Amino acid sequence: MYNQDVIDRLNDLKYLFSLKKANVSAISKKNNYGDMVKFFAQINNDDIIQKISYKASGCTTFLALCSYFCEIVEGKSIDEALNINEEDLSKFTKLDDSKVHVYSIILDTFQLLIKKYQKGIKKGTIKPCENLKSESQNLHKQKKVTKNSKTIKVDDELNEILLDKKTKKNIEKKNITKLVDETDLIQNTIKSILDENNENKNLKSSETNKISHLDLLNKKIQIKEYNEKKQINSNNLNNILKKINSKTDSNNKTNHSSLDNAISLMKNNLKNLDKQKINLNNEFDNVNDKSDKNNKIIEKNQNKNELDTQNKQEKEKKSLFSWFRKK
Repeated sequence: MYNQDVIDRLNDLKYLFSLKKANVSAISKKNNYGDMVKFFAQINNDDIIQKISYKASGCTTFLALCSYFCEIVEGKSIDEALNINEEDLSKFTKLDDSKVHVYSIILDTFQLLIKKYQKGIKKGTIKPCENLKSESQNLHKQKKVTKNSKTIKVDDELNEILLDKKTKKNIEKKNITKLVDETDLIQNTIKSILDENNENKNLKSSETNKISHLDLLNKKIQIKEYNEKKQINSNNLNNILKKINSKTDSNNKTNHSSLDNAISLMKNNLKNLDKQKINLNNEFDNVNDKSDKNNKIIEKNQNKNELDTQNKQEKEKKSLFSWFRKK
């Protein structure tokens, strides 16, 4: 597994390019491992390595080490850079015995680069670069400036915090009072909603009771009408029978057939009326049973609604108090 520093370095290989204005470059010698690196550098009159870059082929740890080496070398003098050894590189990553050759390849190629630079200056084939401040030095100064600015900002923020403690306490008190008022309002609104629901339920129950009462009244009226019709028909039958008895036998013989028909019709009417009465009585009983059942159901629902409202109020109070405590 790779070290976290190696992974971070691989995500930002900022020295992996060929430096165009480099006044010296050197490539590593051929080896049995297959790892190759080429360094590009800008060295000025004061023998300071202003800029350095590399191109390499090999394993990922080799690429990360080359980038780390360029970072430590940039901005240093030749003598300081040559003093860097394998122990300094092992601080970045400790390698196994099978990969230790990577350290020597990097250091040997850098030494070749310095030797090539020094020989070229003596012969006059290489010219030193102009004295420019390295980017690493500028970045170091910028970091110092940012740190100082950050410390100043932190001090200012601390002063503001100390000054505003009293005002914040007052604001917190005001917020607490607002929260208390809001909880009271919420409780009042919940009570009003529950009261409205209870009123609506009572209205519905009263409407159902009215409908059942109306049904009963209609059935009673129908029974009265039936009784009146029956009395009228019975009276008509009695009158017919009196007329029949008062007539002579001759007339009875001649009109016997017509009277029998009239009597049979009247009897059928009476039978139909009896059937209607039985049906009406059954319907009346069913309506009474339904009204009793509806009343019982309404009572149960009212009891349940009262219990539900009580439980809801208790739960809402508990939730409100718990919410208020958390705040």
